[in-house]
Amino acid sequence: MVKKKSPRRGLGIDSKGRSKEDKKHVRLNRWLLESPAYYSLSHLGRSALVEMYYIYNGSNNGELFMSVRALGVRLDCHKDTANKALKELEEKGFIRANEHGSFDQKQNLATTYILTEYSYREAQPMKEFLRWQPDKSDDQAAKKLKPGPND
Repeated sequence: MVKKKSPRRGLGIDSKGRSKEDKKHVRLNRWLLESPAYYSLSHLGRSALVEMYYIYNGSNNGELFMSVRALGVRLDCHKDTANKALKELEEKGFIRANEHGSFDQKQNLATTYILTEYSYREAQPMKEFLRWQPDKSDDQAAKKLKPGPND
């Protein structure tokens, strides 16, 4: 009896079907996705959050450089719209500015951000977005927080 060679071999997949390489990915935990702050984010805010997680490599929290122009290119939107998305993420507690950047003739520095889900300088993660609650007067946010028919 001749054993056939698996067509997956040599493609970075082991005999059990698992990837041999540790490919970069963005993980959004269910508890984050089910938080009121995440439910209340606009579509652009959610996209900006994914971009912020994308530039995080596990050891650069607090050094996440993201200018509004760069985010605008990544999200295919105007820089002012990208700025609104970053402000929304800050207001809801997903990110916090570490060092504010400036844009002048001598220095072109983007603001550096901290993802509050992860630790920064040996301090425990703050996860400020888990404490965010919508205003009682905000009917739109309250409607978004209600689970759909399949939840």
